[in-house]
Order: sequence, then C-alpha cells, then structure tokens
Amino acid sequence: MDIKEERSEFIDEYECFIEMPPRMESEDPIEDPLEDTSIKIETIGEKNINACQEILEEVTNQTDKNAKTLQRETQYICDLSDKQKSIDFYKEDNFEDKQYNCKICKARFNQKDNLQDHIRTHTGEKPFKCDLCDSRFNHKSHLQDHVRTHTGEKPFKCKLCDARFK
Repeated sequence: MDIKEERSEFIDEYECFIEMPPRMESEDPIEDPLEDTSIKIETIGEKNINACQEILEEVTNQTDKNAKTLQRETQYICDLSDKQKSIDFYKEDNFEDKQYNCKICKARFNQKDNLQDHIRTHTGEKPFKCDLCDSRFNHKSHLQDHVRTHTGEKPFKCKLCDARFK
C-alpha cells in the first residue's frame, strides 16, 4: 500500500487533533469507538509555520556567544499559542540587526558566512577540491560526501537492520 501526503484544499490553515478516550475492556465491540471523540481544530496559518521553521533553522546556526539570548528566545517557539510572540521577539533582538543581503537575488542572511556560501551559487566558485581526483565543490559538506565514493565509507546505519549507507 502506498501512502502519500496530500494537501487538502479544505484544511489549508488548520491542524486537527483528535482526542479519543481510552478504550475500556468492558466496552461492547460493536459500539463505534469514535462516538465519544471530540475534535479540536486550531488555526495555525501557513505563514506563521514557515516563519517559525525559518527561525528554528536560524537558531540552530547561532554561535555559543548568543547562547543566553537563544535560551530565552526558544522557550516558547514550539507552543502554538505563543508562536507569533516568539517570532516577533526573535526578529527584534537578532535578525533585523544582523542583515547580510545578496545583491544578486536579494536573499537575506543573519551571518556573513551564510551569505558567502550562498554567493557561490551565483558565481559558480568551487573552492573545495578532492585530493584524490581533482573534483571541485562549492560546499565542504559536498566534498566530504564525494570523498566517500573513494573510501567506501558508509557512516549511516539502518535502525532496523545492519545495512549501512553513504
């Protein structure tokens, strides 16, 4: 059976939580188990979810010098009721002050290194070179992945069996 995710045209900005009472042993198996089920629907808004996700990515890229600030910023990020509050708080304290803009496509970054990495997508610069075959890459991680083709290293292990992967 193939399982695929589809976006419903009817539930674009809602997330459903089905609350179901635990089934008791004495219940009649013919009864409908969803009869006493309540459904709670909360408006989340796609815009807020995307903004929160971007903030979480930015938070994970911060350096240790910002650790204290990050602790107080992240304490409410995952709580739906305080999501927008966290987004505004984060933007005021960190993002707006540290803007590095790409002059080519107007992409914005809060760290200079991230902007420099991004600019390579426009220039085609590939500063990372394989010592074994002279292939070049625009990101260090891409070089590290490539080196595995030479070494045969398979650092990732399946949790269900002993299979390993690049």
